[in-house]
Amino acid sequence: MIYEFIFTQKTDFKISLLAKVCNVPLSSYYDWLKRRESIIKKHEADNLLKEQILEFYKKSRSNCGVPKMTEALKDNGVHLSRKKVAKLMVELVLKGTYGRKKMRTIIRDKSAILSPDLVNRNFTAKAPDELMVSDLTYISKKEGWLYLVVILDVCTRRILGTRKRTTFSGTAFHSDHGSQYTSGEFRAVLKASIKLHLTV
Repeated sequence: MIYEFIFTQKTDFKISLLAKVCNVPLSSYYDWLKRRESIIKKHEADNLLKEQILEFYKKSRSNCGVPKMTEALKDNGVHLSRKKVAKLMVELVLKGTYGRKKMRTIIRDKSAILSPDLVNRNFTAKAPDELMVSDLTYISKKEGWLYLVVILDVCTRRILGTRKRTTFSGTAFHSDHGSQYTSGEFRAVLKASIKLHLTV
């Protein structure tokens, strides 16, 4: 570019002479020079902002999106629009991780009859099959929610899986008040097939 050429040669020749030789108005060169300085200052300012953004991003363990980043900068006296923050984060190739909506796992059935608390917060057992505890959780996957139920023998600390034995005499089965555990169908299976004492 002509103006860039004049700028690089100004140490060896007069700017007025360079402008005359290049056939450009001297005022146009100075206008370009002002724009160039403005662009440089903007880049320097953006680089400082990027350093701050990177610092906040690392502190958040890569869990800071545009809204959080905008607020974090604002709390530190840097007021930027979300659009500006988004632009800088794109240039830095930074993305916040957005967790999926949490699944509520304990949903009580108000009409269900609750079992007595036989454990009384004493989660110890002297022998296998004396006390079993269970919990249910949801696992988020791309295709949807997966359901996982775990039953633990308190004494042996083993997770019950496929077992040949289906009868547990005098065993207490402890769970939360979720409708999955208080449903009549679930109780019937435990009482008829496994013969457990329910406790919540």
